Amino acid sequence: MCQERAEISFRSCFREYAPEFQLLETLISLEDIHLAQVVTLDLLKRHPDLAGIYVWRWELPRVQLWNHDEARYR
Repeated sequence: MCQERAEISFRSCFREYAPEFQLLETLISLEDIHLAQVVTLDLLKRHPDLAGIYVWRWELPRVQLWNHDEARYR
């Protein structure tokens, strides 16, 4: 429920303050680092002009681990 509210607020804010941005559909990783890598790299391939990624409730050590290993998945 918290995640849903956070996403609704995030999208609402963009509609109000930055309507020129196109927000893509939500992707899930089930808090699995390997699934997150696959989903994110696929997203970047499909949308090379992506301006940013909104991450909700992600643990910093996992993000750091992904950054460290990302070259392996290219």
